[in-house]
Amino acid sequence: MVSAMRLPRTRGGAAAPLLFVLSLFFFTDAPLSGQEWAGEIRLSPQAEVSMVTIYPGEDLYSLFGHTAIRVWDPRIDLDILYNYGQASIPFDANFVPRFVRGDLPFMLGVNYTQRAYDFYKNVEDRGIYEQKLNLTTPQRQEIFDFLAHQARRENREYIYDYFFDNCTTRVRDLFKDLFDEELELPVSGGGESFREQIAPYLEGLPFVAAGINLLFGPRSDRPPQPGEGLYLPFQLRDAVEEARLAGVDRTRPLVSQSRMIYRQGRTAPQAPSLGPGTVGTALLLLSLLFTLTPLFVLFQHPGKAGLAERIERLGRVYDTVLFVFVGLLGIAMVLLWIFSGYVMTYWNLNLLWAWPVHLLVPALAVVRRRVEKLYRYYFDITAVVALLFLFSAPFLPQRFPLAAYLLAGSIFLRAGGGVILSRVRRRRRLGAV
Repeated sequence: MVSAMRLPRTRGGAAAPLLFVLSLFFFTDAPLSGQEWAGEIRLSPQAEVSMVTIYPGEDLYSLFGHTAIRVWDPRIDLDILYNYGQASIPFDANFVPRFVRGDLPFMLGVNYTQRAYDFYKNVEDRGIYEQKLNLTTPQRQEIFDFLAHQARRENREYIYDYFFDNCTTRVRDLFKDLFDEELELPVSGGGESFREQIAPYLEGLPFVAAGINLLFGPRSDRPPQPGEGLYLPFQLRDAVEEARLAGVDRTRPLVSQSRMIYRQGRTAPQAPSLGPGTVGTALLLLSLLFTLTPLFVLFQHPGKAGLAERIERLGRVYDTVLFVFVGLLGIAMVLLWIFSGYVMTYWNLNLLWAWPVHLLVPALAVVRRRVEKLYRYYFDITAVVALLFLFSAPFLPQRFPLAAYLLAGSIFLRAGGGVILSRVRRRRRLGAV
């Protein structure tokens, strides 16, 4: 749904990144951008208004597809595409932070249709599906006047939101405002939550899916409320295809003709052989190994205490990596909760095990002998809370990905195992005295 995030890896050779950047800032032609002239244009009876659905691409910004409105009038040689998915600030160091915070201004861009289609076909290789709307001449003029007014410099910007205010919801709301009670838009989803509805778009991208599912909170696990549905391009495409306008028998379809302008040549992305499940399982097994092996050596081979210490040192190196990673993950969750405008990231229950303070574990390990009691208490609490999370997760109002269980299990094993090993050594020292 977003038309700008990062340089694409799509076909086009060395020129593709340059074309992409040019598309962001020069895709909207200067004579079209302000739309001050559009209020003077009266469409002819031969004019057509179509909804255009751009299929998902390979890159993060294009994973969910895109929606636009085409206005074509051959009588006056007018053919433009209205696009609510255009970033209105430069792609600089502030772009991604503002996008993450949820205060990135997007705008209604205006492009020559053929130029836009050429970009989607030749640079990004994305399918283009066009639905000609079955409108009267006054209705076509009303849509054109509304879009022209919205595209004026003083009106065109808005703050983008993944679910509630994007290129698709803007077109959905345009239809609702134009037709009011005359239009029935069937809502798809069948009671699925936001998280479930976006899942098919993330197939073949397991690390992206795991990251999104870890960062989303419980609000993503409720189904859309009335007025919130049809926020994905394919959802609106299918709803518009089936929609009917008010009449004597409500048989007048909203779409008079549908056609595939371009069918993409590439296939769906294949999931990598090494996914988050494999990595998480490896971490869990390493946690188990570094926890049980020193205990086994101490109990079964008391004379090899030096070997147990060497394994412990390796375990502490592993702990540094594990706890720092989980701590950084927790910081990202807190920042998205407190500073982001995306409500889907609020009250993230993954923070039950992904504590930001885990970043301090390496420092705590360095001074462990001076703060032995604090060290034990911290890991006691960490192990207990991680275990409680693992048992209670199925009953919490948030769905957790496999990665959450594997990481929480690794935290439990290392925290609990560290405490047990520390107490075993302490008792042996006391026994020796």
